[in-house]
Amino acid sequence: MTTLLMSGGAALIFAIGGIFMKLSLGLSQPAYSVAVFGCFGLGAVLQTLVIAKTDLGSSYISILGLEAVVTLFFSIWLFKEQLNVVKLVGIAAIVMGVALLRSKEIG
Repeated sequence: MTTLLMSGGAALIFAIGGIFMKLSLGLSQPAYSVAVFGCFGLGAVLQTLVIAKTDLGSSYISILGLEAVVTLFFSIWLFKEQLNVVKLVGIAAIVMGVALLRSKEIG
């Protein structure tokens, strides 16, 4: 499995963990609370595998950036949160930053 695919997988799993975090209502809902820790544990395993093969700084930041973008889309889709110009500019900045960090590995 490539590091790019594992990075995307880690970001997606962390974002899903964030959904369960919201649904857990402050860890007061046992099933959702268990899912939070399961997702974050699995995401951390994937992130650890990526970091073992790549630079710590760029990999860590890339996964966090991708997680932020995925989480924003999930929050709009599932929780009907609003998207505005500021959020769009933020997403663009994150995507450009991740692309710049990864450009050394890709190109």
